[in-house]
Amino acid sequence: MRLAAAKGSYEGTVDEVGDGRGSYYFDEGDVYEGKWTCGRFEGKGTYRFTNGDVYTGTFKGGTPDGVGTLRWADGEMEVGTCRRGTRVGVGVRWSADRRRAIRLLDGEEQTEITLDEATRWLETLGMKPSVLDPPPRRRDNVDIMGAARQLDPCKLLA
Repeated sequence: MRLAAAKGSYEGTVDEVGDGRGSYYFDEGDVYEGKWTCGRFEGKGTYRFTNGDVYTGTFKGGTPDGVGTLRWADGEMEVGTCRRGTRVGVGVRWSADRRRAIRLLDGEEQTEITLDEATRWLETLGMKPSVLDPPPRRRDNVDIMGAARQLDPCKLLA
């Protein structure tokens, strides 16, 4: 089913109370793919930004809530936790080449850590190191460096 909406369109399943699974295509180009409850992002989902950044994680009440992975369009990657749309606790950011890892606290860089430490931390979340494999490269040459670093994945729907 494809439905028109105020700021985009929806494709997928939906029942009379807004529960379902599908994709929402925002008019400006962002896309959410995943589960819906009462018309809001809920459960596991993926949010693709027009600049090439991709956030995959748990949503609750329409905002990131739980463990999530953010793959920056420039190749860097971050794994951490959001609560009600705010980054909380320990997280790790990897360089695009995956040769460096930086410990985060509440979304802020703290200190460089070893790759072994970063991998062990991933495993405590129940994630496999293969989550670090880079996604396929984009084929366009869009300049994303300016605004991309300004994005906070936990605030994407605020």
